[in-house]
Amino acid sequence: MDESRKVHIRAHAKSNATTLDHTHLVAPTLSHLGECPAIGHALASIVEQSLQSGKRFPHTLLIGDADSSKRVIAATIAAEMAVPFHYVDLVQIRSGDALHAVLRQVTAGAIVLMSGIDCTYEGTFADLARAVNGRERLKEPSLASWMREMTREEWQKNSRQASLKYADFTVILTGRKSHSAHATYLRWVERHYFTKQYEGGEVARLSRLFRHTDRTVDDDVICLIAKVTTTFGVRTLEAANAIVERMRSNGIVHLDQRTYGEHFEDTFAALLDPKRVAAYKKKLARLEQAARKTAAAEAVMQATAGTGMQVPDAASNSGGAIAA
Repeated sequence: MDESRKVHIRAHAKSNATTLDHTHLVAPTLSHLGECPAIGHALASIVEQSLQSGKRFPHTLLIGDADSSKRVIAATIAAEMAVPFHYVDLVQIRSGDALHAVLRQVTAGAIVLMSGIDCTYEGTFADLARAVNGRERLKEPSLASWMREMTREEWQKNSRQASLKYADFTVILTGRKSHSAHATYLRWVERHYFTKQYEGGEVARLSRLFRHTDRTVDDDVICLIAKVTTTFGVRTLEAANAIVERMRSNGIVHLDQRTYGEHFEDTFAALLDPKRVAAYKKKLARLEQAARKTAAAEAVMQATAGTGMQVPDAASNSGGAIAA
């Protein structure tokens, strides 16, 4: 395991791709998972137990908003255990046969990340439960197949059952809605975690991304970018790629707060949702209006206190309000 970790870290250190992708978000080890330190610590101990016992990693459910590092966590687990990592978008899987075709290609011990459990076909969880127990989804029996089954010898039936088993792999489900791990359709899930997106976690994700580029970004600028992405719902990879592309096109090697301010509007104009921007401006206007009212009320209180006058309460104020 130690050697696989070293290889993984060296690969990340040498990576210098033009376009950043999800592989650049993967932490070298679970201890480097700065956006989810508590989850990273808990998962690291489970990884150690799995490696020592020689068993697969437990089936896991990860629930959280977009950009809360669900896929990153799964990929980091696979890197820690030095096992193959497969990604499956359940939104694109429309039937049990399609899911069967995907699962038949998975090798023993692998980590299979399945996203989109909130929008998938009916019967997905039943097929997955059957798969994690090692049994394939059988086709509907016909009269001819039933007759053939009746004429088979016992050793033929056992051999057929042995050939209808999946490899022993780990399924990590990810979604954005709340799914109880104790529900009947997820009873086979052994562990579940809830992740969240916040500015501190976004800073950790962006810092990992920028380390894979030929440009440097100050920590205070990373904090500003994290504030924009969390406030306006901009995806982490989109923001990082936009920043790096803007720096390269303008010949900027080092991005500080002054340079960031000069290129902020050009960088994020195409990424921001106009509706969210308008809603944020309305929120700022409401906060500013509330601050003005509070300041006016405090001014009245101070002026009243200086003259020794008593401020009338709401019941005795016929006007209904105190004019500043």
